[in-house]
Amino acid sequence: MYAADPGDHEALLDTFLEEQGEWQKYRTWEDSTTIANHESLTLRAIFDHDAENRETKWTFAAYETPVSDRLWHGTGTASTPTAVVSALPTR
Repeated sequence: MYAADPGDHEALLDTFLEEQGEWQKYRTWEDSTTIANHESLTLRAIFDHDAENRETKWTFAAYETPVSDRLWHGTGTASTPTAVVSALPTR
């Protein structure tokens, strides 16, 4: 169990996209999801605006090439502290 407050995940998404110029934001046909793709097209972050409590709010994925199968993925819930979430796409 995390001892830290989860923080504001919406603000984290906005700040990340503002500070990381090599990432681009896309909204899907479904308003509850935002996808951020790295300019290499080998890294992706999916953010679920409607996730609550222990539901998956973040999914991060890495690919060898833009058209290959996924190599790695990790998820974070709405209760995961933003300090933990913010470390994943910047490393």
